[in-house]
Amino acid sequence: MSSAPHVIVGAGPVGSSLARILAGDGEPVIVVTRSGSELGGDGIRSIAADASDPEALTRIASGAAAIYNCANPGSYTQWERLWPPLGSALLTAAESTGAVLVTMSNLYGYGPVTEPMTAQMPLNPTDHKGALRARMWEEARAAHEAGRIRATEARASDYIGPTLPVASGLLARYAQATLVGKPASVFADPDVPHA
Repeated sequence: MSSAPHVIVGAGPVGSSLARILAGDGEPVIVVTRSGSELGGDGIRSIAADASDPEALTRIASGAAAIYNCANPGSYTQWERLWPPLGSALLTAAESTGAVLVTMSNLYGYGPVTEPMTAQMPLNPTDHKGALRARMWEEARAAHEAGRIRATEARASDYIGPTLPVASGLLARYAQATLVGKPASVFADPDVPHA
């Protein structure tokens, strides 16, 4: 247990779960969202701020052990506008404070693959969403390799867990139809193994 806070940007299913785990371990937690809505729980403090403002985020993260990027800024159509300033602010805050930057990402940067995905696979995005996320990681990795920050990125294919709103998960889309006796439509062949 340390006295340095853990700053989490975003309070969706990933950010709120992480906040509760860290606070449960006795770590002080600051959750940054635009609204500042309270998560509740001992050791969790919520702050309303625009995390894409590098000065505001740096001020909040002063003395932090780590900054966790658990944000999901709007719909896919807004990513090109919202992600770059947020990614830049996170890099600035990590460099200015010395906090480790931990980013929760997805698999879009890999593009289509024909084999199981591994951390050693090269990023090969084929759409704008994947290219954007890959570019953000490459910027963080370059800063890490230059010794300006310490950064890591975790990537997951599906976000399923106790804090995911039921209506947001793909399983709910299938289950709603089948529960009323209708056929369920799926996006692809449901028998293809997950990578």
